Amino acid sequence: MELTDIRHLLNSNNTPNSIEGVALKAKLAELTTLSNRLRAQLEEVEDQIAQYRGVLSIMRSMPCEILSLVFSFAFEVPLPLDRAGRDVLLTFGLVCRNWRNASLLNHQFWCGLIISPGDLRDRESYEKIVTWFGRGGHFPKSLYLLSPLGDPDANGLLTSDTTLKLLTQGPVLDHLSFECEDTTVLDKFVHSFYRVEGVEPLKRPWDSLRSLEVIISGGVVDGWYFHTRGTSKNIFFSLPPIISFSLRFPNQHIAFDSDLASVPSLKLGIPQSLLGRLKSLDITCGWKGPHILSILQSCRRLESLTVDMDGMPFDEVIRPSMPLAQPPQFLPIRLAKLRVLRLQNQAKTLRLLDFLITPALTTLDISMQGCDASAKQPNCDWLVNAIIGLIQARSHCEDTLRTLRLHDMTFNDPGDLIAILAVQPALRSLTLDKINLRIFSWFWQSPITRDTLANLVNLSVLQISLKDSYNIMKEIFAFFKGWVPRHCEVCLSFQEALIPDTNAAIRCWKGMYPELLSSWEDMGISFSIVP
Repeated sequence: MELTDIRHLLNSNNTPNSIEGVALKAKLAELTTLSNRLRAQLEEVEDQIAQYRGVLSIMRSMPCEILSLVFSFAFEVPLPLDRAGRDVLLTFGLVCRNWRNASLLNHQFWCGLIISPGDLRDRESYEKIVTWFGRGGHFPKSLYLLSPLGDPDANGLLTSDTTLKLLTQGPVLDHLSFECEDTTVLDKFVHSFYRVEGVEPLKRPWDSLRSLEVIISGGVVDGWYFHTRGTSKNIFFSLPPIISFSLRFPNQHIAFDSDLASVPSLKLGIPQSLLGRLKSLDITCGWKGPHILSILQSCRRLESLTVDMDGMPFDEVIRPSMPLAQPPQFLPIRLAKLRVLRLQNQAKTLRLLDFLITPALTTLDISMQGCDASAKQPNCDWLVNAIIGLIQARSHCEDTLRTLRLHDMTFNDPGDLIAILAVQPALRSLTLDKINLRIFSWFWQSPITRDTLANLVNLSVLQISLKDSYNIMKEIFAFFKGWVPRHCEVCLSFQEALIPDTNAAIRCWKGMYPELLSSWEDMGISFSIVP
């Protein structure tokens, strides 16, 4: 039937008869076939358009140097890379040749490795590690021998043939970090390098180390082990000529079980030749006895010092028989080159500061365990006096101190925090992390606070209680109201999961100063709220 015989049906509501119905179905099938063919052609054309656009895309023309930086920000696995992180990086490199070249160009991906016991089960583990480091070029290499908690193969990681070969015949290493369960494993590990035949001493990766981290997670077996008698048995005499040392001991109750009587008289036996070379020392040792003071006496070249007391009050760490006045044998400990001082997990007092003189100090970082910084404790210096005594009375470093971080402490009297800041007129960066400030308005409105922080370029107020969020933002904005326009980065964070966002901060700003037409950006302030 001709199309003209059914055309009238397309523009009317008439019901087609049987003959017209057959004609309509035939035409519908014809049009459907044509539609499918055209749709397939359209999809093919669209695919070609996408290909051509892909060839002309910015990503394809982006230099590998920039693409490698994009990888650094997009890469959600922290550096150095463990096995999972390495798998992600290798997957990136499989996308295309440019992505592979970009991943190879970023040497920070290839210069650090976290090795676990499972990585050494492969027969070619040594070759794979050497190949990985080879992609890092001539940049310093870091090796981390770490085991998951409770891994039965943890000790085998240190004594494996692959580990021994890496540290005697492998690539040159700048930093080594390893963890051992007890000092017996540590002894076996360190002395294993000296029993390898056919390897010339002083040309091993072990001997090229400049930085070393030793983590002892379990017990100290045999007290004599650390004593200086017999250098062949003391592992510290067998260490390479490092200039950066991180030494982490467990709590004394874990390290010595029930035998705590000999802890104060124990000698670590670290040779003065090693301590005298160190530029950086990070030590965790909450044991009774003047171990830390004894070590620091020989660390004359230190530029960075971190002391973690593991929650042990310093008055209990020094010998019980030692009077509270500074003992002559530990006076003074002058660290003339020290620039960075971090005290972590301190408890009750900061009496360690009473033994130090740091005239070149630029960064002070103190973390307490929720102590009351305003409490006047009997028979010992309280926190505020300890800090002021270090900065003003002994070190005279008021004009060099640029960075201050205070963490996990309470100031019932804001005047105490103001007093600490008052002796740091050159302060450029201030971090108040988990600081409970009872009367925060007085602190932010004080003229001394304004004068001391006049040169501030970075202010971080972190782990704020949510109930205080609006008031703290209000007081900080009030502090900046008379701010001479210049750059300052301000960052806030809150303890609770539900936090105010930047819009809440904008409402707070406008609610306080409706007469101000300028935003904080116009005043040179970069404001952010982070989790």
